Amino acid sequence: MTPAAAGQRKFRPGTDTDDAQIRALVRAEVLNAAGLSWSNFVVATCGDDLIGAA
Repeated sequence: MTPAAAGQRKFRPGTDTDDAQIRALVRAEVLNAAGLSWSNFVVATCGDDLIGAA
């Protein structure tokens, strides 16, 4: 990643539009996504892409 691209990384509270991507990240780690709520997550973005959630 270039330094310019690294500067585009931001953190923000999860929103309802992030729900599907958050669930996909959780399932990709072979975890149970049942009962998850996007409102409990902070997401990392790079430009318009969601790149992580915690």
